Amino acid sequence: MLLALLTVWLVVYFGAGAYQKYAGRNLNAVITGEPYNCGTRPRLPVTIKDTPRQMRISRRACADGRYTVGKIIQVKLHPITGGIMDDTSIPEVYLLATIVLMVLAGVKEKTPSIFNGLMGLHGTMIVFYSKTEIYMSQFTITQQNATIPVTQEDKDSFIVEMPDKTLYLIVKQDNEGANHWFEEGSDNETDETKSIGIAIETALAESGATY
Repeated sequence: MLLALLTVWLVVYFGAGAYQKYAGRNLNAVITGEPYNCGTRPRLPVTIKDTPRQMRISRRACADGRYTVGKIIQVKLHPITGGIMDDTSIPEVYLLATIVLMVLAGVKEKTPSIFNGLMGLHGTMIVFYSKTEIYMSQFTITQQNATIPVTQEDKDSFIVEMPDKTLYLIVKQDNEGANHWFEEGSDNETDETKSIGIAIETALAESGATY
C-alpha cells in the first residue's frame, strides 16, 4: 500500500516537473550569487526581471561550477505555481523511469515466475523510493492574526507565504536536538523565523506529520 502511494506521488511529482518544462514559459535569469547548501538542499540565487528568486538545483550542479555570478541562464516558469527550474532539468526522464518500474512491478504480480531473476531490479526500485523523499504537503499557520499558507518542499525546507513577502525557511537541529529556523542563505535565527517555525512545528504535530 505504501509503495503504491509513493508511486502515485512520484508520478505526480515528476509529472508536474515535466509539465513545467514543456508548458512553462521561457525566461532569462541572471545568476546573482554563488550556489549554496550544496550538501543538503542546493539553491541558486537568481534575478528574473529585477525580482530576486531562489532556484533549486542538483547537488552535482551545485558543486561542478557551472553556475557563475553574472551568467544568464534560461529557466522555465511553472504556469500555475510560479516556480522556476533550469531548462536543462530532465524530470521527464525520471517520470518515464517511474512508469517503467510501475509496469514491471505490475507484470511481476501477474507472472511472478518470469521476474524471479529480476529481484535485483525490484530491490533497486525499493531503494529508489526510499531515497526519494516526496513531501510538497500544504497546510496553514496563524501569524500576525492572518492565515498563512505553508508548503513543505523537503524534509527540512518550507515556503511560507507571508502577506508582504515569501520566506524560504530551513530547520536545523543543534547537538541537543532543539530545532532552529533560518531563512535560506542565512545562519541567524531571528524572532520572526523562530515564531513561524514554532507555528509550523505545532501544525505538523497536530496533523501527525513528521519532518
